[in-house]
Amino acid sequence: CQTHFLRWLLRLRKNTPLAPVFGDLGRSPLAVDQIILFLDYHNRVSIMSKLDKDANKLVVHAYKEQQRLDLPWCKTVRILSQLFDANAHYNYETLLPNSKLVKDRMSEWYWARWNHVRHHNKKLTFYNEIKEEPGFEEYVESRKAQMLARLRGSSHRLRIETGRHQGIPKNLRYCNHCCSSENVESICNLPFAEPIIQDEWHMLTECTFTQTARDKLSREDQNTLLNHKLPSHTNKNFMHLIDTTA
Repeated sequence: CQTHFLRWLLRLRKNTPLAPVFGDLGRSPLAVDQIILFLDYHNRVSIMSKLDKDANKLVVHAYKEQQRLDLPWCKTVRILSQLFDANAHYNYETLLPNSKLVKDRMSEWYWARWNHVRHHNKKLTFYNEIKEEPGFEEYVESRKAQMLARLRGSSHRLRIETGRHQGIPKNLRYCNHCCSSENVESICNLPFAEPIIQDEWHMLTECTFTQTARDKLSREDQNTLLNHKLPSHTNKNFMHLIDTTA
């Protein structure tokens, strides 16, 4: 299936949310294109039935039989026709809305839904900070795209993510490079004090473990990370930092 293939392409785990996958590839699910094919096929049959009924009798009868059986794709076409025109009486001779119009509206609906879902997924906190609008990301064409894809989609082994699966409260998913368990216990007993959480931004901008890799970055890239943005390129030093982080 498409979702399994795209996750495999970016080397993401099976439970990685789909929002980063479709958002960074800048494309909607194949179901949208499939529905457009349904509409185009219906309209072609409708036109054929009016031009030359004898020459196209077999095609028209085959289509009428599919309608009689009420196949799933016929149900989809019927729902769409009523969606765009509540008074529409659906049959094989009815021309349905222009497929480009339907595709545009469905794309608008999908990306609005995409935006809603990602902002209500706690796992995608990091992704929501770095991704403003859906669109193809150049890193996908990189030979090491999977490393950046894992970081962006929180498909990594940082404690902010592994702690979620272990049922550890968020404020206790501390960085094991910068804190010890003894220090965390002491800090948690203090008022208004919190341990250093091992999340994406901590590893990219503060953690002692990634300090050496960070020092190799240009000043511009370091400032970009401090502003909670990712550099637009995938050069060697930046990808080394990503590899060290995730």
